[in-house]
Amino acid sequence: MNAQPWDTDSLFRELDKATKQEAIIDLHHKIFGSQVNRDPSIALEHAHIAFSMSEEFGDVDLHGQSIMNLTHAFFVNDSLAQAKSLLKQSIPFYTANEDFFMVSACYRNLAVLGEVEEQPDSSLFYLEKCLDVLEAHPDSSVLGDVFLSQGFAYRTKGFYQLSAEALYNSLRVVTALGNDNRKGYAAQNLGITLWIAEKNDEALRYMKESTNYFKTYNNERALAQSMNNIGRLYGEAGIVDSAKYYHEESLKLAIKTGQEDVQLDNSVNLFKLAQSQEDYNSVRRLLNEIVSLSKSSEINKNVALAIRLTASALLDEDKKADAQKAISGLNHEEVNYENPKEKADAYEELATIYKALDDPKRSLGYWEESKKINDSLFTLKKAQQVEELNLIYETEKKDAEIQLLAKNVELEQTKKRSLIGGLILLFLAAGSTILALVQRSRKNKQIHQQEKQLEIQKRETAEKELEFKKKELTAKALQLASKNEFLQKLEEQVSDLKSSVDSTVSQTSQRISRMIMMDGQEDEEWDQFTKEFSSVHSGYLDRLRGQFGSFSTSETRLISLMKMNLSSKDIANILRISADGVKKARYRLRKKMELDSDVDIQQYLINY
Repeated sequence: MNAQPWDTDSLFRELDKATKQEAIIDLHHKIFGSQVNRDPSIALEHAHIAFSMSEEFGDVDLHGQSIMNLTHAFFVNDSLAQAKSLLKQSIPFYTANEDFFMVSACYRNLAVLGEVEEQPDSSLFYLEKCLDVLEAHPDSSVLGDVFLSQGFAYRTKGFYQLSAEALYNSLRVVTALGNDNRKGYAAQNLGITLWIAEKNDEALRYMKESTNYFKTYNNERALAQSMNNIGRLYGEAGIVDSAKYYHEESLKLAIKTGQEDVQLDNSVNLFKLAQSQEDYNSVRRLLNEIVSLSKSSEINKNVALAIRLTASALLDEDKKADAQKAISGLNHEEVNYENPKEKADAYEELATIYKALDDPKRSLGYWEESKKINDSLFTLKKAQQVEELNLIYETEKKDAEIQLLAKNVELEQTKKRSLIGGLILLFLAAGSTILALVQRSRKNKQIHQQEKQLEIQKRETAEKELEFKKKELTAKALQLASKNEFLQKLEEQVSDLKSSVDSTVSQTSQRISRMIMMDGQEDEEWDQFTKEFSSVHSGYLDRLRGQFGSFSTSETRLISLMKMNLSSKDIANILRISADGVKKARYRLRKKMELDSDVDIQQYLINY
C-alpha cells in the first residue's frame, strides 16, 4: 500500500475524537498508510492495532485490509518470518469467506518473500498453489504476475528454458490486459533470460520492446535499466556506436532517477568501450566518475572494480609503477562478490594485469583460481541443464501417462458397452443375431485400433527416454571438450611463462604442464563415456566391426564422437589434438573403411 497524502497530525486528532469502532480501525489504516514509507516502526504499531481491533469487530473487508497492511508493515521492517507466518494464517480466513482473489494474493506474496530470501524452490511451490486457485477462480491480472514470478524463480535456479516459457506466458497475459508497464517488465525479464541463455538476437528484440512500453508508461527507472542492457548487448556484438548511444542515454536517466548502481554499470561499460578505441580522454573522465561512484557506495566490489580499471588504464599509458601502486591498494581475496561468476571474471582481469606487471607468480595464481571457479560453474550449469531436461521430461511423461490412463478408461468403457449391447440384442430377438455379430466385429476392430494406438504411445515414451539419454551424453562430451580447451589455454599461458621467468618458476611451470598432460590422459572419463555411448547406441560399434573389422581405441573414440554429430572443433578439444589432426584421422579412417572420396564419412556414420 502506498503512502497517502494525509496530514498525520490531523489523523491523530480525528483518532482522539472517534468513538465508533469502524471509524477507529479506518483511521489506524490511514495512519499506517501515511507512515509506511516515512517511519516503518510507527506504521507497524498502527497496523497491529487495526489488525487486533478488526479481528474482534468481525467485518470481513476491514479485517482483510488489516491483514494486508500488517503483512506490508512486517515486510518494510524486515520481519520476513512474521510476514510469512501471517500470510499462511490468513489463507484459511479468506478461503472460508470465499475471497479467492485474496487467497491467490496470499500465495503470490509468499512467493515474493521466497524471491527476496533467494529461495526459488519455495517461491515456485507457492506459485503452483496460486495457479491451482486461479485455475478454479480465474483472474488474469494476478496470472500475469504469477508467470512473471515463475520466470524469476526458474532463472535463479538456472532453468532458462522454463524461465523463458513462463515469461512468454506473462507477456501474453498482460498484453491481453493492455497494461504497458507490466508488458515492459515481462519483456525486459524475457530479454534478460534469453541473454543469459546466449540467444542475443531475441534478447535484444524483447529488450527494445520493453523500452517502448516503459516510454509509453513514463517509467524512467525501468527504462534506464533496459537501455543499459541494450548497450551491453550491442557492446558484446562489437557494435560500438550503438552501445555508446544506449549507455549514454541510460546514464542520463539513471542520474535523473537517482540509481547509482545503474550509473556505475553504464560508466564501467562506457570506460571499456573508450579503452577499446584508445580514447584516453574519455577513459580518464569515466575513471574519475567510476571512482567517485564506488567511494559513495558501501559495496566493496565496486571499490575493487575501480582499482582494477585504474590499473588497467595506467598500464595502457605504460605507467607500470603507478599501476602497481594502484592494484596493491586492496586485498582482493577479501572482496565480497555477489556470485562466483563475478569473482571468476575479476580474478581473470587480475591475472591479465599482473602478467602485464611482470609478476608471473600472482598472474598464474589468479588464473588457477579463476579456472577452479569456472570449472565448478560449468559443472553446476550442466547439472542444472540435466535437471531442467529431466523436469521437462517428467512433465511430458506425466502428461503421456494421464493420456494413457484416459485411453485405458475409454477402452474399458468400450468393452463394457460392447458386452451390454450384445446382451440386449440377444434378448430382443433371435433374428437380430447377425446384426449383433456385425456390430461386435466393428467394436472389436475399434478396440484393436485403440490398443494399437496405446502401443504407439508406449513406443513414443521409450523414444523420449532414449532422446534424453542422447542429450545427457552430448552434454558430457561437450563438458569434456570445454575442460580440454581450457587446459590447452592454460598450458599456453604456462609456456609463455617459461620464456620470461627464472629457472625455479620454469621448473614449476614444467611440473604444471606435466599435470595438465596427465589430466588429459585420464581414461576413467572415456570408460564411462564408452559405457553410456553403448547404452544409447546399442550394438552400433559391433555392427561396424562386423563389416569393417576391428578398430583401434583412438579410431573407436573418433567414430563415437562423429556419430554424435559433434563439430570438428569439439572433437579436437575432446581428443586433445589439432584441427589438422582431426582431418588426418578422418582420412585414415575413410581409407580403412574403403569409402569413396565423395562420401561424407561423418554423415555415413550418423546414418549407419
